[in-house]
Amino acid sequence: DRTFATMHDSMFTVLKSATSRPYTLSVLYPLFLDEEQSIFYFLLLTIVTDVLLLQLVVAVANRQFRGFAREGFHTKLENREAALHAAFTLLKDDHLHVVGEATWEVAAERTR
Repeated sequence: DRTFATMHDSMFTVLKSATSRPYTLSVLYPLFLDEEQSIFYFLLLTIVTDVLLLQLVVAVANRQFRGFAREGFHTKLENREAALHAAFTLLKDDHLHVVGEATWEVAAERTR
């Protein structure tokens, strides 16, 4: 059995055990038959990796989402500011009501 023959094999086994429950069971069972205390190692490994990996994944996802949400908010704010500026410029320059209804509809649509 080469699951723990070298340091490289051991690290690879730990990585596969942390990411795949069926693989963990296939590694654990033969070790459990040889040494019953090895189950404590795998229980501790499973709990720690689940907690740490879950927190890491949530932290990375949260950071990415906040970045995308912030960019989207700033883009919408800039578009709305430009649209409102254009609409008020049209309103200021429209003393004789020469701006057509279609132009106002376009300006109103951009402010949404």
